[in-house]
Amino acid sequence: MKKLMQRLSPPGMNVKAEKAITVICLILSALWGTLYFLTNYIMERDVLFTVRGGKLVPKQGAVISEFAMTVDPGMIFGFYVTMLIIAGFTLFRLAYFYQGSKSIYLMRRLPQKGETAKRVLALPALWIAGTALIMLLFTGLMAAVYLLATPKGCLPAQPFKDVWEVFACWKSIS
Repeated sequence: MKKLMQRLSPPGMNVKAEKAITVICLILSALWGTLYFLTNYIMERDVLFTVRGGKLVPKQGAVISEFAMTVDPGMIFGFYVTMLIIAGFTLFRLAYFYQGSKSIYLMRRLPQKGETAKRVLALPALWIAGTALIMLLFTGLMAAVYLLATPKGCLPAQPFKDVWEVFACWKSIS
């Protein structure tokens, strides 16, 4: 892994800071998303029940909102911010070639013409793809919680009807 990171980075660049920032952002995104989802889900779920004789009893005909309404784009907002931060690393990587020893001159002499672009874009692109995958897995985990913690009679007919609108952030635009 270390050799791969060296091959995909500018010569002499220490990528520990980039890696640390990415990991911290992913952890914060997951914490934010979990708190956001649980807050919305618990509020939605509490409406389904009433107290009778000291026990929680499901209301007759009560149905929880669709999954997309429970999560909305706020749950995955942190992951999008993480992707933007990682995309910003490309500017830092490009600027790295022009400071200090000016390794851009070394890169221009190489016979592989796309080597500079590879070293600027490849690792951030891999990290963005990994962040997107983690975001999808995280959303799947929240969907599992939604399905397993909601009583069967309280689920809507199509619980995942507009779920892709959450990822596209169309709900926050409209």
